Amino acid sequence: MNRNNTRKVVKLIFALLIICLSGVSAMAWQETVILSDDFSGADGTSLQNRLLNNALGGTATARWSNWDNAYTSGGVVEWHTGGTYLATGYELDPTKWWRLEVLLKPAPGFDSIFPEANNWAGLKMMAQDVNQTTWYGFCLRLTNNETVNNNTTPPTPAGIRNQISIDYWGPPGSDWNFRWCYPATIDPVNDYDENGWIPVRLEFTGLGTDAQPFISTLYLNGNLKYENLAFPPGLDGWPPVGYEGYLVGLAHWGGDPQVGASYHDDFKLTLLEPGEETAARNWFLYE
Repeated sequence: MNRNNTRKVVKLIFALLIICLSGVSAMAWQETVILSDDFSGADGTSLQNRLLNNALGGTATARWSNWDNAYTSGGVVEWHTGGTYLATGYELDPTKWWRLEVLLKPAPGFDSIFPEANNWAGLKMMAQDVNQTTWYGFCLRLTNNETVNNNTTPPTPAGIRNQISIDYWGPPGSDWNFRWCYPATIDPVNDYDENGWIPVRLEFTGLGTDAQPFISTLYLNGNLKYENLAFPPGLDGWPPVGYEGYLVGLAHWGGDPQVGASYHDDFKLTLLEPGEETAARNWFLYE
């Protein structure tokens, strides 16, 4: 065999190896959409108690909670006051890996109650204690791309423009009630899409204990922002020990009607299994 033919054979073998490895990697993931909502429907309809329409996939049944006041407008969720909506009726198994996707636009301006902070939009995951009397949770916050100029006090870390922050809250009196971390920032050029949305993809698992912390990985517009972040440790972890599942949903703060609103669209929850790849991830603890 001459040298040219040898090179061709080597290239062919290499190409086949890449294809085989790609196939194995793809086969290691089985993705099942569980719930979704594209918020299509009558404009001006409150999100309270609305059935998720599963227009983006999924067959499970869930309703948006009735805690706060947001409306569908032009096929998106529009907020003018701060609040939370959870997809009630479907509890997530914290021993499995999940992917939560949504489009969001933080409200412009700064917080009317805490004027040192920019307005934000984000995602929440919450669980109740075993007596179903107290809520525990995780909140991912993305602030807007505006310079706060309110002549009051310097911005808090969570309120700086283009900030990604996470807050966890546990039982009253616990040693991590409202503990914060600031793992990354938003790139105002590359983390927004061509229509001005931030496409959010959060992958997560965990019980919130020392042995199995709550672990998450975040992408914005396909860009990795942080990976396998475990936070917080402790026996009073989140969700509380003894509770089997938690709920996921939307969160927002700000959006004075005189300034503008924040928006969410295209909510989708996906189960990732069997999880061989994710189970082998090395996580790092946020201190």
